[in-house]
Amino acid sequence: MRRKPTQVHRFVQLTAVWGNGDADSTIKVSRRRCEAIRAGAEYTTSTRSWYEGRRQRVWWAFSGGKVSIGGGDGMQCVVALPVSELFAEMPPSP
Repeated sequence: MRRKPTQVHRFVQLTAVWGNGDADSTIKVSRRRCEAIRAGAEYTTSTRSWYEGRRQRVWWAFSGGKVSIGGGDGMQCVVALPVSELFAEMPPSP
């Protein structure tokens, strides 16, 4: 029996860096979601951040072409950063 070729899902990796460049966090989103975020769509997700070798949970919130990243106890890592200032690693085109 012949199998159908599986579709390869390609993700965009978005990274934010804050502080003196010693703290960062990265998420992966689909290309379609990335385009929507750049167009101003709202999207929220959670992941980990890294600071001096330690990790902690943070929340990313996109709205109006900007991103804010925060954590527990009212921690604000990034506030209203333009999405264009994130580091974006795009997958190679097929």
